[in-house]
Formats: sequence, C-alpha cells, structure tokens
Amino acid sequence: MGLTTKEFAQRRPRWQWLAGAAAVVVLAAAVGLMMRGGEPSDIAEAPSRSATPSSSAGKGSVLVQTPTLQRSPTDPEWLTAPPHRVSWQRVDGVPFPFSDSDGPARITGPIASGYSHTPQGAVLAAAHITFRLTWSPDYAAVIDAQAKVSATTRRQLLVARDHGATIDPAVLAQVASAPVAFKIADYTESKASVYLAFPSRGENFRFAAVPVVWDEGDWKFSDEWDPDSAPDLPDSPSLSGFTSLREQP
Repeated sequence: MGLTTKEFAQRRPRWQWLAGAAAVVVLAAAVGLMMRGGEPSDIAEAPSRSATPSSSAGKGSVLVQTPTLQRSPTDPEWLTAPPHRVSWQRVDGVPFPFSDSDGPARITGPIASGYSHTPQGAVLAAAHITFRLTWSPDYAAVIDAQAKVSATTRRQLLVARDHGATIDPAVLAQVASAPVAFKIADYTESKASVYLAFPSRGENFRFAAVPVVWDEGDWKFSDEWDPDSAPDLPDSPSLSGFTSLREQP
C-alpha cells in the first residue's frame, strides 16, 4: 500500500495524507494483510549497488556519490530524467530509493540527508522524508530535522504518529509499496511539488502529492502545496507523463 491522498477528505490540509497514513492506513493494511494470510504487495525493488555502510545499522547505507553525474538546468531532461542509477534498500522493512549522484549522501541515525539541488534530488528527498516520517520509529527526530512546517502541522503530525502502533518489520515489509514513478508538477530553486505513483488495486496507480522546500542546503518536507499548479490526480491505469523509478542502467 502506497502513501496516498485518497483516504482523506478533500478539504483537509494537503500534508494530512501523510499523518493519516501513519495513524490509520498502515494499521489497517497490516491487519488486513494478516487476515488475508500474508499476501505480499507488488514492490518495485532492485538490488542495491556498492555502498558505504552507515553508522546506524538498519537505517540504510549511502552510495558513493558522484556529483558530476547530476543533471543541469540546461539539460532537456532536467525535469523528467530519473535520478542516476536508482537502486533500492529496505530500511525498517520499507523499500527506499538510493542514487549514486542525487542522494542521500549522508545517514545519521534515522536522518537520511544530502540530496542534490536538482529535481532528481527533490524526488529522492520526497520519498525518503515522507517514508521516514510515516514508517520510522524515530519519526520525531525526522520531523525536527527535515520538516519545514508550521507549529500546528508539526503538532498534528506528532499526534498522528503518537496514536499509531509499531508494526512488526516482517509485516511492514509486505504492506509497504515502493513508488514506481514520479512527476515534477512544479520546480524552482527554493521549492518543488512532486507526485509519486504507487501500485493500487487492480491495474491502477495512486498518486501522492509531496511538497518539498530547499532550506539550509538540503530538501525538506513542507506543508505548502499549490493546488493551482499541482491539482489532485485521480487513480489511473496510466503513468503517462511520469518517469519510471525502477533501477536504471
């Protein structure tokens, strides 16, 4: 099950798809999985490439970064190209995308940081930070370090997670789906609006809207989303206009 906006009322603040997923959807998915006898979900996962082990076991391992491989604004695929050589690692049972050019470049405890100042870095930050806010047992540290949000949003995110339960990693590994594709809805040097596409029931996809901002030299999760430039996307069997996040050659 991916992180989506569909379970929540349209008039709620945009960030609440995340908080709701943490407090409601994950638990419902875990219970549903156990009642179905442990049917695994379709996860777009690939073996990780050579990595430099991080100092915190179970939190992922950074790849050796080659900044010269990052895209530039003059590149015709600046907004549509995937991060360079995407590979996947499971962190706390959840699949995360890693790149050898666009980040994350550092992992300190639950914090994965050091994303390129590019659309590709924004995509990776959107996936990592929202996943860690939603699934990590150290969510409070992630909120403090990587969420540029109002005091009200911060408080409500904490309340949503505090009211959740800890999911067994073995169960979580079966209910947490990786994003299969992305689309940049809007991008400037200071902020980006990213859609992440997740497998849904049947042959449809659901689309999570994730705003991020460039702050203190890195991308951070934001609670500001412009519905005019990035409207809600209904479930669809098509990924037209999206870029695949599966492993790249």
